[in-house]
Amino acid sequence: MFKKIYIEITNICNLKCQFCPETNRKKETMSVKDFEKIISKIHTYTNLICLHVKGEPLLHKELEQILNTLEKYEIKANKVTNGLLIKEKIDIIIDKYMYEELVEIDQWDSERAISIRKKLDQWGKNRDTILDKLDTRISLKRFKRSK
Repeated sequence: MFKKIYIEITNICNLKCQFCPETNRKKETMSVKDFEKIISKIHTYTNLICLHVKGEPLLHKELEQILNTLEKYEIKANKVTNGLLIKEKIDIIIDKYMYEELVEIDQWDSERAISIRKKLDQWGKNRDTILDKLDTRISLKRFKRSK
């Protein structure tokens, strides 16, 4: 058994954080069909899938179906996110078989920081809702920009 297996369901992101290097890969998302094909082959090797490698998993248009697939195979989801879409996706996140929501934050320029901090304040309020409904862990990381 593996503690967790990482699956990149999208390599698209809505930020350009310093710790995430640029890539020339084509921007795309994994189909639900392909995701289920993978899960059907590996579900006996882990009970935790991390939906992250390079992209923002909350940008996947079929995130709910992805999470339904994990629920079908009784696998919990670990999502690493920048937190910007938590408010928009809160109903999907609360209703699914989630283990951990890890929010990673880069240090932003002042204009973008104000906008993002407002959204994260809202996410902080939603965090209590998530914790009340699920046996879930939420981690928050902040990265400093090097000079």
